[in-house]
Amino acid sequence: MEGTLTHRGVKMGFLNHGGMWSDLIILSVATGLAFPYFSKNRLLALAMLLVALVATVIAHAQWAKSFRAEGITGHMFPVHETGKWYLDISKAGWMHVLVMTALLAAIFMSMISPLPEKAVISVSFLFTAHVFLATLQPGWYCTGILWTWKNVGPPLVAAALIWIIAVLKIQHARGS
Repeated sequence: MEGTLTHRGVKMGFLNHGGMWSDLIILSVATGLAFPYFSKNRLLALAMLLVALVATVIAHAQWAKSFRAEGITGHMFPVHETGKWYLDISKAGWMHVLVMTALLAAIFMSMISPLPEKAVISVSFLFTAHVFLATLQPGWYCTGILWTWKNVGPPLVAAALIWIIAVLKIQHARGS
C-alpha cells in the first residue's frame, strides 16, 4: 500500500476525496443511463477515448502543478520530488488516469450520442452534481475555504457547457 488511502500520510487521502466517491457513484449511474444510447461507431468511440486521454493527462499535469505550488499531497501525488507529474504520480494516481479516461470518454460519448430527452436531463443533472462535488469538496478539504473563484469557477464553466449541450441535444431531438 502507498499509505494514501486515508489522510494519515497525506493531506487528502483517497477516502477523503469527494471526487473519487462521485466517480464511483454518480458517474457510474450516469454512464449506466447513457450507455444504451451510445453511438455504435467504433471509430467515434476510439476518437472520444483518445480525446478523453489527452484531457485526462492535461488535468493530472495541472493538478500536480497546482498541488505542488500549494504544498498539497494526496493519493494521486503523495510527494512532489521531481516536479514532473508523470514521475511524482502514485500507483493510485495512475489508476485514476485510467478510470478518468474511461469515464470522460463515456461523458463525451453521451454528449455526442442521441439520447432521449429524459436521459439527457437526468445525465446532465448527474454530470453537474459530479463537477461541483469533485471540485468544491477537495478544494474545501485542503484549504478550509469553500467559496473561492478557484473552487467555484471551474464547475460553473463545466456546468454551463453541460447544460448548453443538453439544450442543443434536446432541441435537435425535437427537430427544432
